[in-house]
Amino acid sequence: TYDTEVVFFRNNDYWGGAPDIETLKIIYYDSAKEVKDALLDGSLDLVWGAGVLQAADISSFEDDGPIMEQFSVFHSEIIQHKILLLNTGKAPLDDINVRKALIHGIDKKEIVNLELGEDTRTVEN
Repeated sequence: TYDTEVVFFRNNDYWGGAPDIETLKIIYYDSAKEVKDALLDGSLDLVWGAGVLQAADISSFEDDGPIMEQFSVFHSEIIQHKILLLNTGKAPLDDINVRKALIHGIDKKEIVNLELGEDTRTVEN
């Protein structure tokens, strides 16, 4: 389907031997709720990456015995970074004091907790 999925098919003539997987389908979902629903209804086999599911959803999976009989949840080191870029070539951000005020005035930990969950670390600068 255009713009919502990519399908890869096994190359039986691959020089290293044919892979065990016949088909790999990568699907785009509009929301974390759609991802969670697809996992629970069995139409999705794997979720990979940070921010795909809400931290509360992952915690609810881990706290639910019957769900954990169906799923395995693995946590890795940080695999995704979010950055904020400032155009320091134009006012008012060309003033170092304005940039310092912004950096000190932003509660980075709170933003990260809301967006990525409390298990995520922030960079201190």
